[in-house]
Amino acid sequence: MHADTAANLMAQLSIPGDVRSKKNSKQLGRRGKGVYVATSDAHQVWEAGAVAYLMQLPEHHKRWRSGAVLSIYIELWRGTEAPYDPDNMGTSVLDAMVAAGTIPTDGLPLVYCVRTRHAGIDRENPRAEVTIYDGSDGPISHPDGLHDGSRPSTTLDSLGSR
Repeated sequence: MHADTAANLMAQLSIPGDVRSKKNSKQLGRRGKGVYVATSDAHQVWEAGAVAYLMQLPEHHKRWRSGAVLSIYIELWRGTEAPYDPDNMGTSVLDAMVAAGTIPTDGLPLVYCVRTRHAGIDRENPRAEVTIYDGSDGPISHPDGLHDGSRPSTTLDSLGSR
C-alpha cells in the first residue's frame, strides 16, 4: 500500500541530507589525562541541519493527544553506496525528531513501531523520508478502498494532535 492512501496517515516528512549515524561515527579525544568519546563532526553537522529543518515545519510542534500510539516508517535515500547500518541511521533520525520537538519521545508509550529501510541511492537528493501513522501496526487500508491516489478526508489535527 502506498503511504498516501493509508487511512491512518498522520504526517510525511522528508529530511534533507545524507543521514549520519551517531553510533558508528564516534571519535576518541583527549582532555588532560583522560580520554573521551564524542560524536563525529559529520553527525553533529547533519543533526543540527535536520533539527533546524524540522523546527521550521508546521508539524514540528504538534502535541500528540493523550494515549496516542504511533508507527514511524523511515526510508533512507543515501548519497553514496558506502556500507551503513540502517538501524543506526534510523536512530539518528528519531533522535533529531525528538530534539526538534516533532515527537516528545521515540519510545513507549507513544511509539510502538519503528521501521527503517534502505530505499535506494540518490546522489543528488539524499534524504530520510519519514511517515507517521496513527496506531501500532503501520499503514491501514482505507475502508473505502482509495486506490486512485486521492487522500482520505481526515487531517493531522483530527487524528492525533491537539
